[in-house]
Amino acid sequence: SCFLSSGITMILSWINYYKFLFRNDPFLFGDIAIAGEAKVMTQSYKVVLTPLIIAIMVLIVIFSVIMLFYFRVPIKRVMPRIILVLLALLVGNYGFIHIYLNEDIYAEALDVEFIQMWAPNDQFISRGFLYPFIYSTQTAFDRAPEGYNENEVKDILSAYTYADIPEDKKVNIISVMLESWGDLSKFDCIEFENDPYEILEPLYEKGYSGELVTDIFAAGTVTSERQFLTGSSSSGEYRMATNSYVWYFKEQGYKVEGGHPSYPWFYNRKNINMNLGFDDYYFDDDHYMALNEGQRLADNMIVFQDLMDMFDKTVEKGEYYFNFSVTYQSHGPYGYNVGYESPYIVNKGYSDDIFNNVNNYLSCMDATNRSVVWLANRVFERQEPVVLILFGDHMPGLGENNSGYHELGINIDLSSEEGFKNYYSTPYLIIANDAAKEKLGCDFSGKGPAIAPYFLMTEFFELAGYKGDEFAQYVADASEKYDVYHSAGLIFKDGAVVYDTAASDVVNELRKVEYYRRNNFSYAD
Repeated sequence: SCFLSSGITMILSWINYYKFLFRNDPFLFGDIAIAGEAKVMTQSYKVVLTPLIIAIMVLIVIFSVIMLFYFRVPIKRVMPRIILVLLALLVGNYGFIHIYLNEDIYAEALDVEFIQMWAPNDQFISRGFLYPFIYSTQTAFDRAPEGYNENEVKDILSAYTYADIPEDKKVNIISVMLESWGDLSKFDCIEFENDPYEILEPLYEKGYSGELVTDIFAAGTVTSERQFLTGSSSSGEYRMATNSYVWYFKEQGYKVEGGHPSYPWFYNRKNINMNLGFDDYYFDDDHYMALNEGQRLADNMIVFQDLMDMFDKTVEKGEYYFNFSVTYQSHGPYGYNVGYESPYIVNKGYSDDIFNNVNNYLSCMDATNRSVVWLANRVFERQEPVVLILFGDHMPGLGENNSGYHELGINIDLSSEEGFKNYYSTPYLIIANDAAKEKLGCDFSGKGPAIAPYFLMTEFFELAGYKGDEFAQYVADASEKYDVYHSAGLIFKDGAVVYDTAASDVVNELRKVEYYRRNNFSYAD
């Protein structure tokens, strides 16, 4: 018992140590399922046992031998053994469920004095190894939807055939998810003195636009991000190579990369984005700080200028380019002090706090929209065919408990369809330069439907005439039947809630196909 418990505990701890050392990522319970992948990955690193690890190994053996000869207390009777085993199981089961998995106890165990509060890795370290490892069993399993049958899903996907992008239809694709990019100009209750959205009107006239109905509000950026990249409404842990549109473009010969001017550990993008297929993904520490005078959180103009530089370097090599970048500028909170040069909205008797808070947000939108226009103009100037896909991750949080929306008179009552869509809807805009329009035979103009983020790439594929892999084609058919399946349980078609069972059946089948795709990687090594 001494040897096994000590040995297993220390081996798991050492795995965690080396995983942090090589990948800056903790060892979670779910990683056990990808032991084979980890074994292959360790070949890329040099694992050297430290003197302390060797000393602990020796001590475990010595102590176990001492226990064997001097502390054995054999219980020869069967009944006491059975009773003690059952008692151990009962105590262990109670402790596992009511203590180790207790959210309140887990939160209280966090020591924030010497860590970065919002860094998941630091939070893990502050609690030691064993406790967070056991706690991670809750998210270790990507559970199959009810009624899931792998053979049935295979039959569904077998109706489709993987399709390459024809060489004469390939274009460069730049996609950007803009932090808190919400359009307040659509609300008639707001009167503008200086409309920060007016600068975008020429782009909307030239482009194809609509609204995304996201699953999130004011936070949870990564949900919209990964829905767009994978085409899936549901998500997993992405702790192994996972099918995505990124992998598809990569297999089609595209250079695939992107960036986010923040920490690499944020939402574990450093590791997960590699699992989603990116060749390179850049962060503050390894890229943007050098462009931003050593400061973190570079603004959009720095990110966009660098993005176009990377694009130019790629096309000079004769390669096609896919980029997905996430901005940080416009991130909340927006504060209650004056942080703007002049007001953007007419004060209709708003409180000082809300008036300043909303204007601070609109000041961010002013800067963001100007950077979007700059990026679009650079795309229009290029001789190479380029399509630019822009969308917001979620609406901003305005005021405490959304008091900003209430004072402005914006309906965010989730019990009404209008309030629901106001709460969750952000813009999307797809624009193309002349070379891309000519090559694809599409003018990329007009009004698009209100869709979920996981259907945005489907919408682009339809405009471009791309079919994609088997899953992309299946999703394209599903998108004809409904536009949004929201995590709140609502299904939308043509902007209205649908209550018929046929739509629910489509959604249930889609969830099964998504689960299969997440857990059956199909692209090249």
